[in-house]
Amino acid sequence: MATYHSSRGRSPEIGFGDTLLGGLAPDGGLYLPTAWPELP
Repeated sequence: MATYHSSRGRSPEIGFGDTLLGGLAPDGGLYLPTAWPELP
């Protein structure tokens, strides 16, 4: 399962569903994937 973190780094990691429904992180940052998939 993918997890997402705030671009400002002051919010806990959350899952995709919470990211989708929550919009911006509580600290005002954008949610970014914790790990990027490796492309061939």
